[in-house]
Amino acid sequence: MSIVKSIQAFEKANNRVIWEKLYNAITGRPHELLSFEAVKEALDLKIGVTKELQEIELSRIIGSVGRHQAFTRAFSPKHKWTRSRWQGIDQLFYKSGFEPIKVYQVGNVYFVEDGNHRISVSRAHGVKTIEAYVVEYQTDVPIYINDDLPSIVQRKNGAAGSQTQTKRRPAYNLLGDIWQWVKIQFQHGMG
Repeated sequence: MSIVKSIQAFEKANNRVIWEKLYNAITGRPHELLSFEAVKEALDLKIGVTKELQEIELSRIIGSVGRHQAFTRAFSPKHKWTRSRWQGIDQLFYKSGFEPIKVYQVGNVYFVEDGNHRISVSRAHGVKTIEAYVVEYQTDVPIYINDDLPSIVQRKNGAAGSQTQTKRRPAYNLLGDIWQWVKIQFQHGMG
């Protein structure tokens, strides 16, 4: 893949940020990645248990260790200063692939410890799963992919062990349809 195509792929991924932010504001979904440190503190997580290498769903990665402000919840790059690193990873994606990422598992969601750019590039290219070395942290508090930190804390304090997800504003069908159209336009290079 040429450097020009990598530049275009980065610009396309970076331009998605505004559309994701708008969609998430309308639907009530979180836009920001969760901070693993904040979740670890809120849930008083203890020592993790190392698991074997496994294939995990990219959509279940909802946070990061130390890099949660650099990407959106969908792992679109928020800042232009990540361009050169992102483009280098994009080149690897086509040439040789890359090493598995490292994640922390809390309940049925993940927080990336190493591999933020690999996740971002993979998601930009429509990949659904990725190989990961997993360290699991046990918790009795369920965490869902659309949770934010207040939802997790509320569930811990008020309904620990509850299987119901915190209610969010419902998505409006028309706006959801518009968002789907916008995503298709971006996928076909019109965005």
